[in-house]
Amino acid sequence: MTGTAKWAKGSYFGQVAAFQTSTIHDSVVSGSFAGTATVSLNFPPTMCAMRKVRSTLVRGTFIAGPTTTTTPSSSVAFVQADDTGTFNGNTTSIGSGQSNQVLAHNTGIGHTVVLIIQTLTDPGTETNTVSSISSGMGTFHLVNSYNDLADNEIWVCPDTTGAADTITVTTPTNAWDAFAVEFNAPAKGFVDSGGQIVYPSYLGDQSFTVSPGAAGNVAVIAVDTLDAFEKGPAAPWTYYNAGYWDFPNGTSAAWQVAPSSSPLTATWVSDGGESSSQGVVLEY
Repeated sequence: MTGTAKWAKGSYFGQVAAFQTSTIHDSVVSGSFAGTATVSLNFPPTMCAMRKVRSTLVRGTFIAGPTTTTTPSSSVAFVQADDTGTFNGNTTSIGSGQSNQVLAHNTGIGHTVVLIIQTLTDPGTETNTVSSISSGMGTFHLVNSYNDLADNEIWVCPDTTGAADTITVTTPTNAWDAFAVEFNAPAKGFVDSGGQIVYPSYLGDQSFTVSPGAAGNVAVIAVDTLDAFEKGPAAPWTYYNAGYWDFPNGTSAAWQVAPSSSPLTATWVSDGGESSSQGVVLEY
């Protein structure tokens, strides 16, 4: 509902739809609104009989107090995450040019999807081995690529144009798997957070830090290790541990909506060995 609310002069409290603007006049208060919010207007109670206010407000309680306007905040939210291994049980790879389900449900339109693609290159250390990604979700853009004897690439579709749950990957390695995570709003942009190849000791920490830029942006981190992970990042990180992207297979991912512009660090406990970490920030 959208419209203009008008009340007689007085001090009262009422529930209205998302009060966005208010102007106090000598005799009326008016504003455009949509949604729900709480509005309190400051006039002496003696200036208005309760009976009169109740006849003016459809819903409300007569009070005295300072003038305040509360507008609900909105932020991007997680929708779903899955990976190719949960659908076909594969523990190795999918052939180049093959289509495979990567999400349990079709994506919404106008959403953001982050893909983490792994291609098997051992004993090689090539990067950027994904030639193309096609999907009914929309267009995906390469963010970065790091190789710890498997090429791990982050791709982003910042604004989905179709509802789909599958992707097709073309790669000269002829061996790929993918993880996907969906968020419920289109990203204004995305920033490459870089990556690193590290060699943690047995049961050592594998940590990666990103700078989100601003509160409300989303940080997504991908990790891989030649051995296995024992533990994922602590809350408020959400981490993935299923299918091909599970801890025993040495692959995982985590994401978090940034509470501020301060750097965010995600830490996994690793069984050690050559490992890669990389990230992307989605801007909202």
